[in-house]
Amino acid sequence: MIRALTLAAMLVTLAIPATANAQTPPAETAAPATLDWMVGEWSGKGKIFGRDSEVELNVKPVAAGAAYSLDYRIYLAADGDATEMRFAAHGFFQRGKGRKWHGRWVDNFGNLHDVSGSLDAEAMTTLWGSPSTEIGRSSYSIADGKLQIVDWALAKNGSFSEFARSQLNRK
Repeated sequence: MIRALTLAAMLVTLAIPATANAQTPPAETAAPATLDWMVGEWSGKGKIFGRDSEVELNVKPVAAGAAYSLDYRIYLAADGDATEMRFAAHGFFQRGKGRKWHGRWVDNFGNLHDVSGSLDAEAMTTLWGSPSTEIGRSSYSIADGKLQIVDWALAKNGSFSEFARSQLNRK
């Protein structure tokens, strides 16, 4: 008898339409923010600290596009009193809510930075670092099929000062 009553109660519950208090999660109105536009191997020239440079960037999706891996290399040849410099870094960016991204950045100079960013069509701006190390901003954008990367560091006076600008072509 108890089984019959339980079954009847379950059937009645299933037959009752949803009440006005029930909330349906809002549908996604925009496509999820991805870095797919940046995926691939890129190379080109730039200016780093006023010096000519060769730059390479390799971007790959990981975890079914929920995150992206960035491998970044910069080479500056010896020039006058300036010695040769090789910079290598690895970034990992994970999708947050909406058009937000966050991640970590490590490089061969011993830096390990937290990174947060936001996407806007085919552009991403990131903030990185901490007051105990350094704070910077980077932008990645596509124009005329080329990837432009610009980096700034926060100066003591509170303004951002550009220290690197590169223009890369897809390999």
